Amino acid sequence: MNSLADRRKISDGTFMYKLTNDLIDVPELRTCINVNRSSYETRHRQPLIVINHSTSYGKNEPLTRMLYFHNEFYYIFNDSISVTSFKTKIREISC
Repeated sequence: MNSLADRRKISDGTFMYKLTNDLIDVPELRTCINVNRSSYETRHRQPLIVINHSTSYGKNEPLTRMLYFHNEFYYIFNDSISVTSFKTKIREISC
């Protein structure tokens, strides 16, 4: 059995995948996600803007945690694959 941290990464990534690929229709959450529309490319690309928190409670808030996860593994969110294949890919990469 995977650790709680690994299961949380898988569930966070799966939820963000479903949300960004319109498999879940939650307009309230989509308005909380700010896309970084930078006019120039850098090596350290972060497609989503994450608000900085001064406490660990704020950093571990579910939506913030999911945004950090998306920014860390943004390159796998562009693939048009099934949710099951996406979960497998997350397990291979992050766990």
